[in-house]
Amino acid sequence: MTAQAVALPASSAAHLRPFDPRRDLLAVADLVELCFRDTLDADGHLYIQQLRYSARAGSVTSLGQRMSGYVCTEAGRVVGNLSVIPHQRGQRRIHLIANVAVNPDYRRRGIAQALTEAMMADKSIRPKDEVWLQVDERNPAAIHLYTNMGFEDMFRRTSWRGRPGPSSTARPSEIVIRKRRDADWRQQRPWLRRLYPETVTWNLPLEAELLLPGWRGKFNRFFGDRMVRQWAALRGRDLLSILSWQSSTLSNDRLWLAAPEQADEDAISALLQHVRAQVPLERSMALNLPAGFMDAAMYAGGFQPRRTLIWMRTHR
Repeated sequence: MTAQAVALPASSAAHLRPFDPRRDLLAVADLVELCFRDTLDADGHLYIQQLRYSARAGSVTSLGQRMSGYVCTEAGRVVGNLSVIPHQRGQRRIHLIANVAVNPDYRRRGIAQALTEAMMADKSIRPKDEVWLQVDERNPAAIHLYTNMGFEDMFRRTSWRGRPGPSSTARPSEIVIRKRRDADWRQQRPWLRRLYPETVTWNLPLEAELLLPGWRGKFNRFFGDRMVRQWAALRGRDLLSILSWQSSTLSNDRLWLAAPEQADEDAISALLQHVRAQVPLERSMALNLPAGFMDAAMYAGGFQPRRTLIWMRTHR
């Protein structure tokens, strides 16, 4: 990335420059941890550890070497950071803004806005490229900043967490839970696409090929490094929803829900209770859903919301 003429307030002694992984990575890891320590989950802490390991390893093939963005420094100290993750989706080129962090002692000086403006002015971003970001719905200051800069809401997603254990809620007697069958895929596939459209799957660890029925699915699971188990909820002969459990190398295993728009709350809560009792590992489970979708069923199934992120987008 090339530095552009984006100025900070005249009263500030800080200045902006492109991120340099060899000298900035460790400081950025410390800054991100400082700014987000109240919201970091186990995977977030693991990410910080990986940044620090990469910084100390100093390898050109390490995680830090793949990062780009801008930092704000004052007296040689990194006090602000903005990371950029590029992504190509067909003919569309997306730049995802991440890790926007400003030291608490340096906030309200226009640093976050200056970092974003520097990124938007970068010559590597083509005129038709899209710039995306995620902002916590509990951060009104950031939402106001990005809205004033021309970013528009696209959608909101909530991350839920649950742990294995017995259920405290009785399952309705008419709801039957069984293993997912190959024939269920015809309905499971469009339901998955509805809850996990292409606009979000590029940023989620959904490996749909592991969920496939028949020999293709068995082949992918045999040669992959993930375990998968799937269950379906029915009322009589009516298929109501399907829940897939996928193991992960991170701290949270993943759940993927397939359900229609007018979903059955009892079926989903029953599936969640069932998976909490049946998963083979005593590990936390993460489930990402559109905000407001089946909240009551999630609580009834023993899950709690982690946070809701607003996805925003603009063009250069």
